[in-house]
Amino acid sequence: MDWLNQVLADHDLPNAAFKVAYAISRHMNEAGEYNRGTTLLARRAQVTQRSLRALIKSLAERGHLEIIRPGGLEANIYRPIIRVRGRK
Repeated sequence: MDWLNQVLADHDLPNAAFKVAYAISRHMNEAGEYNRGTTLLARRAQVTQRSLRALIKSLAERGHLEIIRPGGLEANIYRPIIRVRGRK
């Protein structure tokens, strides 16, 4: 919940970035990561694959999301970053 509030409070992000963050949060595994691929994520966030890539990039550039690229045919892993209060 803190992570979603953090993303929502970032007014430099496009509004659709919150939809992506929400979809990530609803489908995280026990380790607190999303690794189910982008097709489901785009569908849940109601954005195109192209928009999804741009929104994920925005979330990462703004410090809200870590992208882990395992390589090969494995899906990228998206890990939310919760900032310490008072820091950007």
